[in-house]
Amino acid sequence: MNFAIIVAAGQSTRFKLNINKCFFKLNEKELISHILAKFENSELIDHIVVVIRNEDKNHLKSIIKENSFKKITKIVLGGQERQDSVWNGLKSLKNSGIKSTDPVIIHNGANPFFTEKELKNSIMAAKKFGASGVAHKAKDTIKVVDKNKFVKETLSRDFVVLMQTPQVIQYQLLINAYKKAMKEKFIGTDDLSLVERLGGKVKIIPASKDNFKITNFSDIQLGENILKNDLIRTGIGVDSHEFDKNKFGLILGGVKFNQYRSMKANSDGDVILHSLFNAISSASGQGSISEIADEMCLIKGIKDSREYLEVLLDKNKIIFLNISVALECKIPLITPISDKIKKSLSKILDLDIQNIGITATSGENMGPFGEGKGIRCISMVLFKIGPNRSLKI
Repeated sequence: MNFAIIVAAGQSTRFKLNINKCFFKLNEKELISHILAKFENSELIDHIVVVIRNEDKNHLKSIIKENSFKKITKIVLGGQERQDSVWNGLKSLKNSGIKSTDPVIIHNGANPFFTEKELKNSIMAAKKFGASGVAHKAKDTIKVVDKNKFVKETLSRDFVVLMQTPQVIQYQLLINAYKKAMKEKFIGTDDLSLVERLGGKVKIIPASKDNFKITNFSDIQLGENILKNDLIRTGIGVDSHEFDKNKFGLILGGVKFNQYRSMKANSDGDVILHSLFNAISSASGQGSISEIADEMCLIKGIKDSREYLEVLLDKNKIIFLNISVALECKIPLITPISDKIKKSLSKILDLDIQNIGITATSGENMGPFGEGKGIRCISMVLFKIGPNRSLKI
């Protein structure tokens, strides 16, 4: 089994906002929440211990409840130094069933941008060598100075790395390293330095470019930019229906046009919303509209396509940046009704109407859509993952 210790018990003195920086919100979500979500969703992690200050305990519990985190088995109070906090977390694993060679992943509560690849490679290396950690290769010239700030020597960048977390160490090796450090009253700046003092091997894993520790308030803007770029998604969706010869009341983009024949479908047959659903779903790594709509429509009797979309959007916390809708049909003529459809989509998706584009082609009498037998819609969406939002029906 793999055990993670998230250390979030620092004083955050360099952050200068009189708040534990682990609870500062980045993109409307606490730093520690970003981190816990990654560990929670990773198949590599079995148990999570969070080390926290006593005054932050209730806040942490509310985050765990709000996000339904299941892997957090213990909340432990921190100590005076970071090293004391990690030791408290380590002691809490004693009766957890952990084995001597099981990896313990130690991670800072202010490093939200680590990747699954870093986690996987670090765990694999620790299982093989005993200990590992992620680090950036030094880019700048590194000089050693004396107490008077005079240069003593210049180090080769080829053999200098800048450490980050996660750092992964086999359980018994980590216990032994901490006991030796406590006996000798040694305080290290990271956990691997304690292993080094035992003569243990430490394997360095290349850190991803965005993996850094948020230390100062100025780091927040950099973090916001990383999240903004990281969470943007784009998707393409297609849907089509034939006309129902016996019914009127065509619905497009949530707008009903009684003068045109409706679509033949179990639902309301809204090809625009259906194609948008598929575009969003594919960009989110999920399946087709039928996975949600079949149960809602056939079992619960819900025909309104806006409600299918609502389930998807609330589940994935979508914030739209732009949508493009292309229709192929002989009837109806789209240009005269496009403004009504845009206004409807603007309200449904909470998106400025200027960021919604609708184009159409008649099909030139080619194929079923060009012959007036139905409508095909292709949609493209650009969006980012954001906080919970509600659909505006």
